[in-house]
Amino acid sequence: MSELINCINNLSAKDIIKSIAKTANGTPFYLQTSGLGGFCAAYQVVYDSLTTKPSEAIAAAQNTMCCALVDAGIWSKLDVFYLFAQTVNTASEALVNWKNPGTLDAVAFAAPAFVALEGFTGDGANTYINTNYVPNTHGVNYTQNNAGFGIYVRNNIGEGANDCGTIGVHDNFIRSRYNVDFSYGAVNQTSGAISAANIDSRGMFHTQRTASNALELFKNGVSLVAGVNASTGLSTYPFFVLASSNGILVPVSICTKQISLFYAGGVFSQPEITTFTNAFETYMDSNGKGVIP
Repeated sequence: MSELINCINNLSAKDIIKSIAKTANGTPFYLQTSGLGGFCAAYQVVYDSLTTKPSEAIAAAQNTMCCALVDAGIWSKLDVFYLFAQTVNTASEALVNWKNPGTLDAVAFAAPAFVALEGFTGDGANTYINTNYVPNTHGVNYTQNNAGFGIYVRNNIGEGANDCGTIGVHDNFIRSRYNVDFSYGAVNQTSGAISAANIDSRGMFHTQRTASNALELFKNGVSLVAGVNASTGLSTYPFFVLASSNGILVPVSICTKQISLFYAGGVFSQPEITTFTNAFETYMDSNGKGVIP
């Protein structure tokens, strides 16, 4: 104890302030779990849960992305976060729920094609991912009139299918590029959707409901369209990715997109959406897999 006190006494005020503010990797000191230069607490839990660990460089990039979301207050607003763009999926590493590994981990059905550091691709017929996240049951930040979710798509395909969602009652879905030239979003509503012209399905799509009669759709951090469609309730079906779920848990509207990320939680401010988009794109770019210009 005396040695610790002497060490602290020998630190200058400048050194102490610098240590409290930021550590060597740019992460707030109070979030560190392994000393200066280590992972932030949120990512350490994820890293420890992975059977096959990513390389040092990729782990550092994942840590930087995760810490950026923590620092911006985004992480605390998420209920689930699935990084499909993982290095391997031999032990379902790419299906882990980063917000709480081991709880609400996703399950892939009919073997959607997995590509390291890119994600999963649907076949338009059978493949899909069940996140096991049911808004009515598991929603914490995700509530009827304060809810948002998003995806990251790597290929440009126009098709009559949903990239993710639940349909049937209290619809939730994103259609990054539906058929030829439109994007659609729906959050906690029985019918209808907001839509905007869009001829490229690549990038980060986020849709959210901020009030009983207000929702908005974003692409790459920029608002595409806002609408006044009324909310009707929280879905009792789990979110599917590469498709949508219905009442009997059968995938419908299966797409052929390649999806790198899915998340769901509460509403984000415009600056938070921009920060989220930039943080994830930086991670994808670090591996040469980013698609946002």
